[in-house]
Amino acid sequence: MTGGSLRAKRSPFAAGRVALTAAAITLTGIVVGCSPTAPSATSSGPPPTGSLAPVATAERSPAAGSGAPSESAAGSPGAGIQVDQGLLDFVPSAVDGVSLTFDPETSASIAADPSVAGDAESLAVALAIAPGSSVADDLAIVSVVRLRDPAKDETWFRDWRETYDTGACAQAGGVVGTAEAELGGGTVYIGSCAGGVRTYHTRLLTAGVVISITALGDRRLGEKVMAALQRGAGG
Repeated sequence: MTGGSLRAKRSPFAAGRVALTAAAITLTGIVVGCSPTAPSATSSGPPPTGSLAPVATAERSPAAGSGAPSESAAGSPGAGIQVDQGLLDFVPSAVDGVSLTFDPETSASIAADPSVAGDAESLAVALAIAPGSSVADDLAIVSVVRLRDPAKDETWFRDWRETYDTGACAQAGGVVGTAEAELGGGTVYIGSCAGGVRTYHTRLLTAGVVISITALGDRRLGEKVMAALQRGAGG
């Protein structure tokens, strides 16, 4: 099978993964707009689905550790995708003094996209922005996704990473490199965009969860989130 035919075969799944990059594209666009040194580029990805407004005020619920879905995905009848704030138990509540705050609007917008249903059973999105800094300084947007089929193989996960990185780097000069590192007791795949944005991906196999992060800044908040994962959370 050629690389082209393999890509074509996997393309129905790619639509759902592109939807998961929408919030990252939104933030990347703001970063590029704020940074005088970032290269100019036009995104070919999907339009932003969520607003940044709720992120500044939404706090992680005290009940987040219950594991129970906090709300259903509005506007997605039959899709069965839920916004589950309890998934944030897998990530730290703060790194390097920066809190991770649940973003209910972006979470619900992504979950309401029927194209995500093929891969995701539930999801939650959180954002970390360093206090007192602009968005262009230090940030991390964290997506935690529980898979509908935890047995997805490595080929699937590679395509997930490639599709996500292409979308996340669309407004930051494109993907310029990839790497692997051992962080937080597991393998983390790192993508680099020309404009300084980085992506991070890992799988929690026993939990059937994928965590993907888009991050920017010298504080490397994305890397620190991955290093502090609670890989045994959620049973």
